[in-house]
Order: sequence, then structure tokens, then C-alpha cells
Amino acid sequence: MKEYILENDKICIKFLDYGGIITAIIKKSNNINYVLSYEDFTNYERNPYYFGATIGRTAGRTFPPNYKNSKGDVINLDINEGLLNLHGGNEGLHKQYWDVSLINKDTYELTYNDTDSHYEEMLLKIRYRIEDNSFILEYFGFSDEPTVCNLTNHTYFNLNKDKRDGIEEHWLQMTPTKLQIINDTSVPTEEYSDMSSKYYSSFDFTEKRKIGDAFRISNELSKICADGIDLAYIFDTDLPEIVLQSFDKENVLRITTDRECAVIYTLNKINERLKIKDGGIITKYNGITFETQERPNHLQTKSHPLISHYHARTKYTIE
Repeated sequence: MKEYILENDKICIKFLDYGGIITAIIKKSNNINYVLSYEDFTNYERNPYYFGATIGRTAGRTFPPNYKNSKGDVINLDINEGLLNLHGGNEGLHKQYWDVSLINKDTYELTYNDTDSHYEEMLLKIRYRIEDNSFILEYFGFSDEPTVCNLTNHTYFNLNKDKRDGIEEHWLQMTPTKLQIINDTSVPTEEYSDMSSKYYSSFDFTEKRKIGDAFRISNELSKICADGIDLAYIFDTDLPEIVLQSFDKENVLRITTDRECAVIYTLNKINERLKIKDGGIITKYNGITFETQERPNHLQTKSHPLISHYHARTKYTIE
């Protein structure tokens, strides 16, 4: 695997051709890397935590693990978490090598022709671009027949210099959202909450609050989420914004997207003790990811989930 660099006088972005994995988003004024990365790059070959990876062909959890193609045939997907399909399966886009081309000094394009997966053939492109203090990520998909495409990026953010300090004390705020309810096996349902009730209120970040306020809550939803956050937030506006701040508010990340939701996951399940840069051994709550995408399980809940052309855009502004 090869690492590539995009930089200007304000930010530096590093990524791999393997999985399109983002290994660094650096704020140059104080040399803080906003993301978690493995110390040993060979860990990206297995990548049990999906660090920095491109996720697809369909992000999130799908149950039942299948879909109907344009002819009405049921296409079975591989099962890689309990009884469901997670993040496109065992050999998803996070496990593929992408062809990388330099478009100009501010833009790289990654290309992968997905011909060997469960899904219909699709030509996929990722565009990584920097503009002032912003990193812009765009996905494109082109297929001759309707197929599955719901991509996201799984970068974990931690705005501390010392990554041994987790994200419990980070501040989080986002535009108004609804919470997608999950069942006891974490499968997303078609029920939603505005989080006005006490049961859900700890997961509401409409007003700025510490992320750790949502941890270790004594209710069933918290237990399903392994005492953290592992939930889809559905945006109530076409121009949503997510703002993450370090405890001292010195480092700020602003995320805007054209996607309808963001799945927020706070690294609640640690199964392998791997070393990360600037932080020793990975621990619970070491980082937080914002997986901007179509709402989870849309293959089973959306009336027309198949598409021939795909485009998605998310912007990360580093302050």
C-alpha cells in the first residue's frame, strides 16, 4: 500500500491507495492530527475498526442481508456481524486497492471498477480535494443497470494531541435531527424519535454538550450501543452541520454534507489491542466517527433503493 499527500499552508491530508483510507488530517498551525491512525500500517490490511476507510457498496447494517435486483431476483449478501451484513461485507471497498491519479495540486482522484462483489458492476470514483482550510470528499458511481450504492467514510476523529485522551470531554453540536430507533440486535427500524423524551434526551446534541454525557446511561438503548453511541441521526434540514470541538475549544472540526443522515459511533467495542499513533494502545471511546450516508437499512425500507448514478459530498473544515 502507498500513502499519498495533499497539502497547502493550512492543512495536510494523507491517504492510502488501499481502501482509500485516510491516515491524517493535520492542522498545520499546531501540528495536530485530527484523526486516529494505526502505528503499524499492516494493521490496515485487516482493519477491524475500519480506521479511515471507504465503506461500501452499502454502509451500515442491512437485515435481512439481501436485496432485490432490478429484475426482482433476491441477491444474498455475506453475513459478517451476527445475522446481518455490515459495511458491504467482509470484502467491501475498505479491502480494495484503488487506482490513484493526481488531477491538480489540490485534488486526487481514486478509481475502482467493482466487478467482483455481490452487486451489479459499478465504476466508482473518490475525489479528495483541499480548499483553504477545508477537505472535501466526493463519491461518484456509474452503472449500466440499477444497483446498490451507499458509500461513506469511517474516519475516527480525536482532536487531542495525546490520543490517549479519549473524546468524552469533546464538545459536540449538530443541526436538528431525529434518531433512528434500533432493535435489540442493532438493526435499524423505521421508527424515529425527536429525542424530547427523557429516555432519548442524553443522545440529543442540538445544543452543545460533552459527548461523554451520552455514555454509560442506565437504559436499554445504551446497553445495545455498548454504553456509547452507535446510532443514525437523520437531518431535519438540507444544509446540516456537525461541529466537534476539543475540550479547550482550541481545535474545531465542522462537517457539512448533502447526505440525509450521519451514523455516529464512539468506538465502543474494543476487541483487539492495537497501537495507534500518538496514543499507545487503542481504548474504548478513543475516537468518534460521523458516517454521512443514506439512512441505514435503506435497502429494506426504501421503496426504490437501486440507482445507476451516484454522487455524495461531505466537507470537513479544520479550525
